[in-house]
Amino acid sequence: MDPTVTIDRLTDVINHATAPSFLLGAVAGFIAIMFARMDSVVNRLRQLNAIEETDKGRSRLRLDLPRVEHRVRLLHRAIFMGLLSGIAATLLVIFAFLFAFMNVTHVYSAGVMFLASLGLLAVSLSLFAREVMIALSEYERFS
Repeated sequence: MDPTVTIDRLTDVINHATAPSFLLGAVAGFIAIMFARMDSVVNRLRQLNAIEETDKGRSRLRLDLPRVEHRVRLLHRAIFMGLLSGIAATLLVIFAFLFAFMNVTHVYSAGVMFLASLGLLAVSLSLFAREVMIALSEYERFS
């Protein structure tokens, strides 16, 4: 560690860590929403799987199994990409402090990690959007 690290330098690092910290909070909230949605979709999948093939009145509902399974896969990938985004944002904050204590410039690496985190979040959001579109078309089909 560099003993010349000053309170001003530490203050700068804390100020620069604000944006990734807000991003991390947003990603955590988004992941919580997706987990809740995943829970309801998995419950729907269980309900459909519980319908007996011999149940003539409800067996047509089993035709929706592939669509619900596709929704589960999309949510799974969206959650995973969201988690990777959160990990990238967390590493960005950690490295910002480490580099500040070592008095090393980290402008390019911080920019790359922030872009990576935002890119992973964008992928997660797009997967989630696809799942929402499928859910809405499912709702329209059965209403």
